[in-house]
Amino acid sequence: MLSSASSIIQSPIHSSSRLDWIKQHLGTKTPYTSELENITLVNEPGCELLQFHSVIRHGTRWPTARNTAIIKDMVSRLLMSNSDKLQWLKHWDDPFLTGKAGYLHIAGQHEMYHMGRRIAKRYQRLLESVDLDTDELQFASDAQSRTSRSGSAFHLALLEQTGDLTSAFISPATWSIYPKATDSYIHMGYTCPRWLSEVYTNPNATYQAEAWIEVMLPPISNRLSTEFGVSLSFDDIEAIYAACAFETSFFGNYSNWCSLLDAEDILTLEYAEDLEHYYKFSYGHEINRWVATDLMSMLMRRLESNKPPKMSFQFGHSQTILFFQTFLNLNQDSDILRADTPIDMIHERKFRTSQVSPFAANIGLELHDCSGTRYIRALLSEQEIILKGCEEAMCPFDQFKSWIDEKLKQDYDVVCRL
Repeated sequence: MLSSASSIIQSPIHSSSRLDWIKQHLGTKTPYTSELENITLVNEPGCELLQFHSVIRHGTRWPTARNTAIIKDMVSRLLMSNSDKLQWLKHWDDPFLTGKAGYLHIAGQHEMYHMGRRIAKRYQRLLESVDLDTDELQFASDAQSRTSRSGSAFHLALLEQTGDLTSAFISPATWSIYPKATDSYIHMGYTCPRWLSEVYTNPNATYQAEAWIEVMLPPISNRLSTEFGVSLSFDDIEAIYAACAFETSFFGNYSNWCSLLDAEDILTLEYAEDLEHYYKFSYGHEINRWVATDLMSMLMRRLESNKPPKMSFQFGHSQTILFFQTFLNLNQDSDILRADTPIDMIHERKFRTSQVSPFAANIGLELHDCSGTRYIRALLSEQEIILKGCEEAMCPFDQFKSWIDEKLKQDYDVVCRL
């Protein structure tokens, strides 16, 4: 079906452009890239930056226990192949350690540290105005290791040269950890009974992803099974894509696993993952539009408060970013994405997890005072965007508030009630 995909790649398989292209199509396992090379201070003429708040996905992590298991199963099958194309596998050193499944990888630590340095430079004046002996700067995460460790790496960078601790002169910071049982800010779906019932435990919730897989993966598994002389399942194909993604994210160079898939395969697998996340955490189900209500309510309280934290950073997961973007109506396509969506629309879709929810994806909100009038500006992964209800990136706060207040009439406890 993805007939035009093979024409995207014109250069040799090991070229840098091939690697760059792959890095843009790895779904939620895509490594974070910042296009900001020359960081400049936020400086709107005639305006004062009052607040900055950001919701940030954790950095690159180790594969989950399931991903680790299916990769190992797939490797055991491919090792039985006599294909010359797999000679490298006999000498492959498996980097995916079972004991580290789901934890933050060193590549993720670096992603978060460098983001912290960029934020410190971009918001230097605001940061200098923060009283670090108080709660004017706040950090929060859920109770999972990879989110809190992401926040820790970010904190080390953000607050270098601001205090008296260690040789880097780091300041301590205020931290909140939200327990899973009551967390409606970060891992918010799990405290929403309606979402748990209608989506999470509903075997039909991701039917469209399964329908796509049933049609589109057999040609890939059949071709590779024939080529390598072993029987490869759909899980094996998913495992090859996952190994390609994680090795690329870990090491930043070309993975031999990626060479087993052509461009059309990668686009097919990317859309399969997009459909799954679209229906689990985004526009595919009505309840998904409201799961981030409490998170937005908290941020609005801060933006409207006379004594708010001037800066706050919330560290979460891909679902945190996707629920929040969905609440804000960002990256919404004109039609619902389905297994039978026309190919040209699939290629041109706005909802692409490789772009909207890679590792370390983030949504930031700035509050400015411009001659007595307050403005809000949003950034998606450090690039400014135009919010719903606004005509420009610098949007009058009251204009945005009138739109968001209508949405916030939906109480989280009420909308999540069964």
